[in-house]
Amino acid sequence: VFAAAILPRLHACNSNSAQIVYNNMKVGAVSTSFQDVKSAFEANHACMGITCADVGNLYNSDANAFFAGLPQCVDTSPLNLDRIAGYLPGTNVVDHSLIDLDQKAIEEQIKVG
Repeated sequence: VFAAAILPRLHACNSNSAQIVYNNMKVGAVSTSFQDVKSAFEANHACMGITCADVGNLYNSDANAFFAGLPQCVDTSPLNLDRIAGYLPGTNVVDHSLIDLDQKAIEEQIKVG
């Protein structure tokens, strides 16, 4: 059920990653790869506005430890963005904010001539 709920969001970020998750999680999947699914999600954390800290790691409560042999989640986003009022943007919003300056320059050029 979780895979069906998250697939549209993942697909909006990366259709190949969504296909990997679908192929591994669909009913009747011939084979599954935990690592492939984990990697597909982790590669899209920034786009989905989440971090490894938000997701956490697979924990074995019986052993009171993380499952052995599973690599800990590592954020791979090259964006390294800061949260803005608690929100983690998926892109560099500073770049997007510059459109105001572009609009101003266009308007000034229209006035000139």
